[in-house]
Amino acid sequence: ATHTPLVVTGSDDGLVLVWEPRNGQCIVVLAGHRGWVRCLCTYLDPHHGAAYGGFPRIASGSFDKSVKIWDPLVGGAPIYTIDLPAMATGLLVYVYAKQAYLCLATGGQKEGETTLRIRTMSKETVIGPPKPNQPPPPKNTTTMLTGHSDMVYGLATFHVNGKPRLVTGSHDNLVKVWDFLSGKELLTLRGHVEGVNCVAATQNGDKPLVASGAYDCSVGVWD
Repeated sequence: ATHTPLVVTGSDDGLVLVWEPRNGQCIVVLAGHRGWVRCLCTYLDPHHGAAYGGFPRIASGSFDKSVKIWDPLVGGAPIYTIDLPAMATGLLVYVYAKQAYLCLATGGQKEGETTLRIRTMSKETVIGPPKPNQPPPPKNTTTMLTGHSDMVYGLATFHVNGKPRLVTGSHDNLVKVWDFLSGKELLTLRGHVEGVNCVAATQNGDKPLVASGAYDCSVGVWD
């Protein structure tokens, strides 16, 4: 997410570390989580530094029931924190039409804690006091995605004819494809006999390919 390649890691010590991969040195330590950092992603913030393609950001999800957004170049405290109803099990940030979306999975033992949602990231785009004559930022909207019966750990995106799609992998052994903007379930991919722990997606020209890894020691490749 920067002109200089960086590696970002999260650990059960609650820290997010930024590394310089060419010499193996840790250059930034991001402290703030109080539990295991389960999921991470990097993205370019379309609401800041648009002239440069967007400023780099890190999103981290933790078992402390929070998501934190960080500036990997400045370090220090998180830019902001999103409180969750349960621990974060998977996340990604996807930018579409100059809007950042947080795709977030949470999980827990209590009813209502295992959820999958897509949330806009508009409200937090204004940092500091509002500018004179500047309209307030639009309110965030959240779309709940229902269909999985167990925790979701894998998230990925691809597009079909320019339309964004979300792929999810769950411990219910299923891989699902969703319409990213509406949250409508489009397809269920069956084949794994144990929980799916990770998914990935890529484009082979105009043709998307999805891969999934599961506890049954298999990797599925889907078209």
